[in-house]
Amino acid sequence: MQREENLSDQSTSRLFIGIKPDVASQAFLDEITTQCQKQLKDTTTNHIRWTTPNNWHLTLAFLGSTPKEKIPQLKQGLIELAHCKGSFQSRVCSLTPFPKQHSKILAVELALNPNLTELHEECRQFIGELGMEPESQEYRPHITLARSRNKEGFQHIAPRNLNSSVLVENVILYESVPLAGKSHYHSLLKVPLLND
Repeated sequence: MQREENLSDQSTSRLFIGIKPDVASQAFLDEITTQCQKQLKDTTTNHIRWTTPNNWHLTLAFLGSTPKEKIPQLKQGLIELAHCKGSFQSRVCSLTPFPKQHSKILAVELALNPNLTELHEECRQFIGELGMEPESQEYRPHITLARSRNKEGFQHIAPRNLNSSVLVENVILYESVPLAGKSHYHSLLKVPLLND
C-alpha cells in the first residue's frame, strides 16, 4: 500500500476515487498525446492545457468537497472493496472530444464492461453508506488528455476509434489540490487489486 500524502490545511478536501493507468497504458496515452500535438502544430494551441502524465487517471466515483473526518472511513471502505476484487482488463475504444463533439475536453474513452461497471457501482454504494451523495450521471469511463479554454475546443482533431487494453490493477483515493491555476491530483491511498 502506498504512503499517504499530507492533506491540505482545510476542513474539507476535494476527493475522487480513481484508477491510475498501468505502465503499458501510460506509454499508449503518451503516444496518442504526441500524435494529437503533432496534428495541432500548425494551429494556435495556447488555449490548450495538456494533462501531465502524473495526472492521468480513470475516475470511478467523484465525491467533491468532503469533510476530512470522513477520510478514514473512505480509506477503510476502499481497502475492503479492493481486497475482494481481482485485477481485470478493460479497453480504450475511442479518442474524442468529451462528452460531446464540441466539448472542451479531449479524452480517450473506455468501453464499459461488467467488471468496470461493478467496481463503479460498488464505489457509489459505499459512498452512499457513508452518508454522502454520489454523482448520479451516466458513467462514461474516460481519461482526460487535454482541456481547451475557448469555444474552438478540439475541432482540428477528428474523433477516431482505438483498440488498446488497459489493466485495471488498483483503486486510489485522490485529493484534487489547486496549484498555480491547475489541479494536481495527490494519492491519499492506493490499494492494489488482487492478481488473477
